[in-house]
Amino acid sequence: MRVLPNLTRLIRALGDPRVPVWIKILPFLTLIYVLSPLDFLPDPIIILGWIDDITIAFVLVGKAIQGLDQHQSRALLQRKA
Repeated sequence: MRVLPNLTRLIRALGDPRVPVWIKILPFLTLIYVLSPLDFLPDPIIILGWIDDITIAFVLVGKAIQGLDQHQSRALLQRKA
């Protein structure tokens, strides 16, 4: 997976009114979760606390990128039709 290009596309999509709202919200939910003191596994459990934050961040951002890919594919197909 190409991380930097996908994150760049996701950041650009935040300002695009055609992109669904849920795709725009996921990166912010990720940031809130990572910065929040509430976790599934508390951060004082050093390695496990960090792993749960990283895992949730990758899953949520991955879902947003996957949704963006699907949205762009549908938009491309609609333009061709």
